[in-house]
Amino acid sequence: MVSTRINRQRPQLGGILILTYTFGGEQEQQIDLVWQQSNLGRGGIWYALCPVSRRRCRCLYFWNGQFVSRYIEGLRYSSQRCAKSDRAFHRQLTVLKRKQQHVRLVEWATRPHSRRIHKGKPTRSMSKLIKIIAK
Repeated sequence: MVSTRINRQRPQLGGILILTYTFGGEQEQQIDLVWQQSNLGRGGIWYALCPVSRRRCRCLYFWNGQFVSRYIEGLRYSSQRCAKSDRAFHRQLTVLKRKQQHVRLVEWATRPHSRRIHKGKPTRSMSKLIKIIAK
């Protein structure tokens, strides 16, 4: 479980996010928060400063017992970690999974008591099936 506290005693930086969590014992981590004016001219955006790389980020990940940004070494998306020769294989797996979902929709539509229309409009599942058939 993670509990949070925000300390805004440093207005020039924006504040500090204090995370208290259990990982091999009770631990506490302080993360600097930075507020930046939005490029749209209205309001602003809060960023967290990664405690390791000191880069601004919107999302922190729990890795090796602390919260860090994904830009540090070792944190990559699965597609970035696999070899280029394996990427085509993974794409084919994704296509097969999508086809399997289409098969499930067709099976659903052929069931005798499946609800295809509600209040004169096609249900969400029926709309998906219509789009698949239209392709």
